[in-house]
Amino acid sequence: MNNTQSQPKRRWLAGLLAFLLPGGGHLYIGRYGRGLVLLLAVLLDLAALVRFSDATSGSRALLLVYLGMALPALYFVSVFDALQIASRTRLSEDEAGLRPESAGFAPTHSLILVAGGIILFFLIRPTRAVQPRLDWLGDMASGVILLIIAAWMAFRIKPGFFRFGRLSSAALLAACGVLLLWDQVAGRNDIGLLADWWPLLFVLAGIEMLVYQLLERKKPGRRLAAGAGSLLAALLLAGSAYSITQYGGLPFRWLDQYGTGTRMENLSEEKGYSYSMKPVSAVIAEPLNDILVDNPNGDVSVVPSTDPDSREVTVEATLWVDSDNKQEADLVEQKSAVSLSAEGKLHIETKGMPYGANGARMPRFNLRITIPADLETLLSVPGASPSPDPLPAATDLPGENAPAGTEPSPSPEGDAASPSPPPAVPPEQTVKFLLNAGNGSVKLSGIRATGGFVVRNRSGSIEAMDLTGPLEAGTSNGEVKARRITGDAALSAKEGAITASSIHGKLTASTANGNLDINDVRGEALLETKNGFIHVREVSGSVQADTLNGEISLASSVVGGTWDINSSIGEILLSLPADGSYTVDGSVTFGTIRSELPLQIEKKTVKGQIGLGTYRIRVDANSDIRITSYPGPG
Repeated sequence: MNNTQSQPKRRWLAGLLAFLLPGGGHLYIGRYGRGLVLLLAVLLDLAALVRFSDATSGSRALLLVYLGMALPALYFVSVFDALQIASRTRLSEDEAGLRPESAGFAPTHSLILVAGGIILFFLIRPTRAVQPRLDWLGDMASGVILLIIAAWMAFRIKPGFFRFGRLSSAALLAACGVLLLWDQVAGRNDIGLLADWWPLLFVLAGIEMLVYQLLERKKPGRRLAAGAGSLLAALLLAGSAYSITQYGGLPFRWLDQYGTGTRMENLSEEKGYSYSMKPVSAVIAEPLNDILVDNPNGDVSVVPSTDPDSREVTVEATLWVDSDNKQEADLVEQKSAVSLSAEGKLHIETKGMPYGANGARMPRFNLRITIPADLETLLSVPGASPSPDPLPAATDLPGENAPAGTEPSPSPEGDAASPSPPPAVPPEQTVKFLLNAGNGSVKLSGIRATGGFVVRNRSGSIEAMDLTGPLEAGTSNGEVKARRITGDAALSAKEGAITASSIHGKLTASTANGNLDINDVRGEALLETKNGFIHVREVSGSVQADTLNGEISLASSVVGGTWDINSSIGEILLSLPADGSYTVDGSVTFGTIRSELPLQIEKKTVKGQIGLGTYRIRVDANSDIRITSYPGPG
């Protein structure tokens, strides 16, 4: 027995066992306490990954990332430490065999094994009383992890050494940990401030240099070394915290801070001096192909004329000048204008006079535009002879000396004595409405343009109601709402939610960071968000719904096409008609599957056919899948 204990352990075998089973190398060389602790740590990591992936709807994505990072780190520690201990045992006969009284144990090992075993038990089989506490721990764990690592970096001091960068790394992780905890407690998103505060890293580096110099004066002789490992680890952990919590804004939101931040700050808000400018209007007397509105700063509201036979376009403007100087504001009002021009298209454009320091600020125009409800009437010349006073080529508000008007459209060929009106524009030509906004809300309602509507906004919401014609609306920062649209609708946002209802056509909705709330789509629905839930009620065509971080709920009385549903982190809830005609094929990675419909559930998959199985429903989820009979909870 003693001869067996005194035999040196093979180093390569210790490394192989440590690689195959975390802690296995330590058990082989007799370090039982450390080996069991390593094995328990890996099991706790895996159990937490499964538990929080199964129970969450996406709020703990950062914790899952940290747990995923911990797995390779634990494997590395297991292999490296086992090889180090095996090498030392070959150099010292005293370490070749274990002391019988210790057997590689320490009191801390016992305490860790007892506490860790209890936690592992509740992670695998949580009780009703424990489950809420586990959820709370999952929400707070990311910040606590960063604080623990920060404390370890700060207090792990080796005598005679000064690792430059370690204190700065600890401060960075501590700040991130505090922000994460504060965001959870206060329901805020202050971790996003890291994008503005990162230059303070140089301040921390300077303070750390000063600390080193003070320590050297007090007791010289320390060896200065670079704490590259600590710095890389801190940047990785802090970068992950920012990237995951602000996922929907990357990379465009991060880049936009430098490309557009200054310009946005130099746009006037609704404060200071306001001026109600004289309305400008014109009667459309020649065919138009497009209507274009450009307003870099301010709200835009487009409404239909109350007179169904009206061919008049009216622009009402309120000018805001954010200045404390009344004389300067009056000058800006005098030099600012709203321009209308018509050369094959109607162009409405705001022209504000720059003011402020170095002429960097721009005034704000809030516009209310009244146009004919049916823009197709603008394609044809009125039935009577052409008006002797056609629309001027350019009309400025409030200027009084407008340029000369354009020439009337040439008379069509044919018998001059014929009483018939001039022929209309060929039916394949349509009017298209285009609106470009920079900073403000946009609203359109009650207009018909079969050529379509294109609305672009950089910072502000978009609301479209009661439109006839295809709609394309997108904003970088703000929500998009579309209701009662007759035609296809393509809605997009980078930072903001999308709400759509009563869409008579194909719907495409995509946002990077926001929720999708969809109701009553009479056609195909293509839905995607990176960070947010997707809720759908009633869709008659095929559905493609995809979210990286959030739940998906879909309830419909009919299944009229192929459905492809995917949620990387979040539950999927389906409410399907019991008398439909479709097949279901679904699977989960960590969660469970429940169904009220007669479908076959085996382990992590669900399959089955309802009716003739005309259409296919494919569901992929990491968390739970719940299928109910319509009209059940969606």
